Formats: sequence, C-alpha cells, structure tokens
Amino acid sequence: MARSMAAPGSPTTRLNPPGHGALVGNPIEEEESMSRRSTFALVAVLLLTALSDADASRHRPRRCRNDAQCPRSAPDCCGDGFCCAGSCNWNGDCCVAFAGEVACGASCCNTLLGNACCGDSCVDIETDNANCGGCGNLCTGGKTCQGGSCACPTGQTECNGQCVDTQWNNDNCGSCDTTCTGYFKDCQYGHCVCPPNETDCGDCVDTNSSKKNCGSCGHKCTGAFKECQNGGCTCPVGLTDCGDCIDITSDPNNCGACGNYCLSGVCENGQCKLNLCPTGTNECDGALDTRCCPSTSSCCISPRGDAGCCGANTFCCNGGCCPDGSVCCENHPNMGCLPAGTACPP
Repeated sequence: MARSMAAPGSPTTRLNPPGHGALVGNPIEEEESMSRRSTFALVAVLLLTALSDADASRHRPRRCRNDAQCPRSAPDCCGDGFCCAGSCNWNGDCCVAFAGEVACGASCCNTLLGNACCGDSCVDIETDNANCGGCGNLCTGGKTCQGGSCACPTGQTECNGQCVDTQWNNDNCGSCDTTCTGYFKDCQYGHCVCPPNETDCGDCVDTNSSKKNCGSCGHKCTGAFKECQNGGCTCPVGLTDCGDCIDITSDPNNCGACGNYCLSGVCENGQCKLNLCPTGTNECDGALDTRCCPSTSSCCISPRGDAGCCGANTFCCNGGCCPDGSVCCENHPNMGCLPAGTACPP
C-alpha cells in the first residue's frame, strides 16, 4: 500500500483509517492558528513600541541644540532643547504627530478629535460656526455647524439661504417661496389663513359689512347709498330699496312706493300733487280751493280751508293778510289784524 510522502520539514498529513471518524487536532489547522496568533502578537508589539516612542518623544528624552542633532523619528528640536516627533508650538512644546497633534500657535491641536488649526487657534470644525468642516467656512443665514456641515436648527428649513420656520413664515408658508398674498393673511401651521371672523375672498374680509363681499365672496351691494349690514345689502333708515335707496316721501319717480311716477313731477308726503299753476307762481292748496300765488307772495290758508295769497310786507293771520308789525291773535280764529302793541285777549 503506497504511502503519501511529505517533503522534509513540511507538516505530515495524517489520513483517517478506514471506518474511523475525523481525527482531532489537524496539524495544518493548528499551525495556521499559531501563525495568526504570532502575527497579531507582532502587530501588538509594534503598536506598543510606537506608542512608547511617542510617549518618550513627548517627554523629550533626547536633548538638542538644533534640528541636526535630532533623529529622523523626532526631527524637530523644540525651544526647550528636546527632540520632537512632530512639530514645536510657540511655547516650545512638542506636538506629537503620531498622536494626531499639530502645532497651532501656543497650543497643540489634536486633529484626531475633529479639531483643526485655523490661523493660530485650535477649533472644533464639527461645531464651530466660523470654521464648519474646514477653516474659514462660515455658517450664515441662521445655520449652525452640526457634524461639520452648516445646517438649519431643528424645525426650520433653508429657503434661499435663510433658515425659516415654514409653519409661521408669510414668505415661505408650508414650503419655500409660498407667499401669503392678500390683505391681513397670516401663515399659521403652514397654511395661509385669515384672522377669526374674516373670510378669504382673495383678501381677508368681513362678509357681514363688506359692500363688495356681502354675505359671501363676490356678492356686491349695488345701488346708490346701499350698505352691507349683518351680511345683507340694505338701505339706511328712512330710505326704501328701489334698486337705489330712495326717499319715497319726496321722490316724484317713486312717490309713496317704488315705481310710482308723478306726472306733475311733485311728490309731497308720499303723494303726487297736481301742479296747475303757471311758471313763476306757487300753488297754494287749501281744503276748499287752490290758488296760484306769485313767487313774491306767500300762501295763506284760512281756518275754514280757503286759500289766499299775501303780498310783500304782509303776513297770513287766520286766513287774512296783515301788514307787517300788526298783531295776530292766532288763538282767536275770528279776529283779524290788530294794531301794533295791542294785547290779545285771553
């Protein structure tokens, strides 16, 4: 039976006898495992050595007068006379490069912790608003530096370079560039709305009193002197709605009622009056008759209802015309004119 021959110095492969299971402890697997452990141990030793060198460099174990006296692993001679594995700051302190430090003015700036040297200051570029993500990157428009990027505060949105609350911003309501147009509109919870008790008719209006939107949007109060009251188009007190608001007690086109036209053109107390007198005279209507009085005279009606005209320098007294200066006893209808200074009987 042939045997498998292994090269000198190589691991021997053990075959499983017929009828037996796998043997425990395969030499090849054990050797590979030992090799891996050796590699890990070597890496750990190198890491510890490097950390030890960095620590030793920080404590400056080697004195120097210039850079030429320093080894390649610590090439800078700091102001306090020690070689530094990194760079020297203004104070002569050693900033260790392996630890992520750089000289920054009078301090050592650790770049492994999210810092950077900007000018002569060590800043946290993860949170610094003037140096966000890098030196000189300024956060503007209300943005703050968050994780090295300029971003708006929670609850705000960037619109055209500015951080705004789109729930309450009239120029960016609900979303950027959505403007609340129309008088008195405001952005509330991301919607353009009118104040309480007002209706959105393009502008915010009170439909109880708006002549152009009376009761509802677009319903106009037409006609002269019309007003909107409690959502309805009405006329002022004393006027009647005849399309326009009319005084039907005196309008000859609507005398006593809308559309009642007076042919005479005269409406008095809601009644059409006949005008039988010629031009230049005034009609004097009594209960019993009618007279046409010259425009320079006055109408005189007797207690019985007779009509008359009193001329210039006279006045009407109980149906008669008395000279100016006379005495008229109106409580005695049957008495005529009395001389000036006469006392009327009781």
